[in-house]
Amino acid sequence: MGCGGSNTAKTSTEASVPATKVDGPKIALSVCLLSGTEIVKAELSLTAAVASLVEHAEQTGNVAISSLVSPDGSTLDTGSTIKGAGLQNGDVVTAVPLVIPPGTYKLDAHDGFITLGPDDEFRIAGDSGYVNGTFSINRFSLCAKGEWSSNAGPHRTEPNWTAEYDLRTFLDEHPHVSDETNDKPRLVRALS
Repeated sequence: MGCGGSNTAKTSTEASVPATKVDGPKIALSVCLLSGTEIVKAELSLTAAVASLVEHAEQTGNVAISSLVSPDGSTLDTGSTIKGAGLQNGDVVTAVPLVIPPGTYKLDAHDGFITLGPDDEFRIAGDSGYVNGTFSINRFSLCAKGEWSSNAGPHRTEPNWTAEYDLRTFLDEHPHVSDETNDKPRLVRALS
């Protein structure tokens, strides 16, 4: 069992996924990145949830995963069991990393908008002020750092402003409103 692709230097971790206390038949699965790099070999009960495989692969591979794709190319339902998903012993599933495309996203009404641009730059603009700075992807978080300046009243600044957003919920909580970044688009990858 292993991952296909041209990448011959494969890394893996073998482990049993503690997904359920129900004993029963188990199968061996591999999870690979799109590059073909194996991130985990796991032995799971047929009654284990696909979500437990996602969680284990995220922790072991140190990558935020958007979805898993079965050998037949279908996206696996995380609410399904391993058996219900039709996975078989020796199958290789592909982990699709979570990506946040550059653009402008709506924050809550108080904060306004955040624009993620090329070269890991961002800008937050809202009623009370704005922040310019840089962001980084750190496992499951988008970490923003910069200098905050007020728009109203006496001008104030906060040079060490920081914010952290959960990558797994960012797109659900912050709707994409524009592709505008004032430069060429580039994918912001959720890889550490």
